Amino acid sequence: NDGDLIVRTSDNVEFKIHKIIMALASQVFRDMQTLDITNTLIFSSDNPTPVVDISEPFQLFDVLLRLIYPVPQPDLTSLDLVADLLVAADKYVMTTVMGRLEDHLLSRSFEKLDALRVHCLAKR
Repeated sequence: NDGDLIVRTSDNVEFKIHKIIMALASQVFRDMQTLDITNTLIFSSDNPTPVVDISEPFQLFDVLLRLIYPVPQPDLTSLDLVADLLVAADKYVMTTVMGRLEDHLLSRSFEKLDALRVHCLAKR
């Protein structure tokens, strides 16, 4: 409830988050805060908290936030989810999250499920 930024997902779910945590986790969110705020964030008279619309769905952004915030970590057993998270972390320049996902890929036995896909993700 004490967040100072609202992120609205592609399926219109809103997350009230903390600018400082997002700025520490993401170069894109850090840069967003240094740019002209009226060009980047949406304000309304009903709600003075700035809103950022993103193209990711609720479920993906929820997991991404769980990798950033000090909360119980998500269960990353789906290779599809890890691949989608890697794309989002790359998009928002979340180097720490990228490293954690890469370590997760290396520590799991995803290669037994789809060795070629894991190799392609690693190369990417």
